[in-house]
Amino acid sequence: FFNGGATPIGALTLISDQGGIQQGNVAFTANSLTASAEQNIDLGSSTPNNSIAHLGNISSSTGEVRLWVGSTTPLAIDGTINSASRVIFTAQGAVSGSGKFSTPGLYLGLIGGGTVNVAGSTNLLEFGVSNGDATVNADDSLTLSGALAANGHNLTLIAGTGSITQTGGSFVGMGTLSATAAGNIDLQSDLNSFSSVSGTSTGNGSIKLRGFNPNFAVNTGGEVVIRTAYDATATGTL
Repeated sequence: FFNGGATPIGALTLISDQGGIQQGNVAFTANSLTASAEQNIDLGSSTPNNSIAHLGNISSSTGEVRLWVGSTTPLAIDGTINSASRVIFTAQGAVSGSGKFSTPGLYLGLIGGGTVNVAGSTNLLEFGVSNGDATVNADDSLTLSGALAANGHNLTLIAGTGSITQTGGSFVGMGTLSATAAGNIDLQSDLNSFSSVSGTSTGNGSIKLRGFNPNFAVNTGGEVVIRTAYDATATGTL
């Protein structure tokens, strides 16, 4: 159990060798945070007003990682945020850095926008951005199973060596959606809403897009399927 306090901390390291880490209802300010635990790490669900400038390695070997950063100042992810089950992450400030999320399931609340990186593949369980454009950059594949809301801002999805596949949920209030993958891009929820969408498959995979009358742009040597809200379907090879 950990409580913050009024005194700013330089480098904060939290370690629980056999249990979890649970923050109480007092926020903290730290230049950098590193944490490791066997079970759940929960920093911010009781008080989402923590102020952190840099995130180092945050790791739970068997549990979830839940992080809320309430400061609107920029946040740099420098290390790996790792969980064997899922990570729930919300930041008010713009996010950057070369660090990565390593988890099979990821909830992202990028209130101020920014760029996050993913080691390997993940299932993007839910995504929200309010005040800026955002990028989710995965080394391998991205699965999208929940709602992705952007409040009119732009979202870029990148799957470096794999595919981007929508299995549930929908895009809500998107500005421009840009999806790039080495393999297939499959975004076919009938509830998708974006002003424009572009899909690029660098490995000539198939691109299948569906949405409410956006402007479509595709770039691939493979199959293309585009479906609008009026069920007008165009298929072809570009």
